Amino acid sequence: MDAPTIIKERLEAYGMRLREVMEDVTDEDLMFQPGPNDNPMGWLIWHMTRFEDRTFSFLGGTPELWIEGKWHERFGMEPDAECTGVGFTLEQVLALEVSKDALMGYFEAVREQTLPCLSGLSAADLDREEIDFYTKKPIKLGLVLGRFLGDHLSHIGQICYLRGHIAGWGRYPA
Repeated sequence: MDAPTIIKERLEAYGMRLREVMEDVTDEDLMFQPGPNDNPMGWLIWHMTRFEDRTFSFLGGTPELWIEGKWHERFGMEPDAECTGVGFTLEQVLALEVSKDALMGYFEAVREQTLPCLSGLSAADLDREEIDFYTKKPIKLGLVLGRFLGDHLSHIGQICYLRGHIAGWGRYPA
């Protein structure tokens, strides 16, 4: 089995988990901060999705849905390809306009683009070097994929933790 196949399977599982997380949270829940310096769940979902859009557009050589699909408008932001949330101040985090519908719409659109891109990546593709969209230095595409996976894993964990903190999981008897 190759790395893209393993990652695709995990992303499908994590996508199901995110859909489960979002079942009964409210737009208000999405902006809840457990502490004064903590990122809210809505921002984490946006950032995770935005970074996926940027990464797989780069890997697949396709336009970013953030701009091409005008998703930036639904979040009250400019069509800036560099805007992924990396380096945001707390004020910028809290200024992001999020709604459950916009977050899940963007997530589903991006994931629909991600999975075929993953399926099309070969070992030769992963060994190919390109100028990285993030560091602006040469990097092997496999390392870009690994960076995405690490970011994704940490954020899906944070999102699940916040969901449990906000609304519980409904799996335990009262």
